[in-house]
Amino acid sequence: MQLLYASAALAVFMACTHSYLGERRVFPKMQVGGGLWPIVRWAWHLTSITWVLLAVLLILHGKATGQIVALYFVLSAVICFATTRGRHVAWPFFTAAALAAWFGGAS
Repeated sequence: MQLLYASAALAVFMACTHSYLGERRVFPKMQVGGGLWPIVRWAWHLTSITWVLLAVLLILHGKATGQIVALYFVLSAVICFATTRGRHVAWPFFTAAALAAWFGGAS
């Protein structure tokens, strides 16, 4: 169960970091035209909200959902690594969250 909590904590950490860095470093440099700015911003934070909800799912339903959530995180890690050739800092966190959710859900 502790691994599930670790995975959930990583998910919340990633969500907070994602939203904070988006507001501080990404959004000020973005140039989105055609009135799309609110949509881009909402989509950005919707991703963070999804990670928090996955953490809640792990905490409330534990072993029943651990491996499903792990598959989501591992897919996120693979896509993040592949599309940035490993330069984005998020893929190790996704990998750690995936491993903790997988082994926490299996035990």
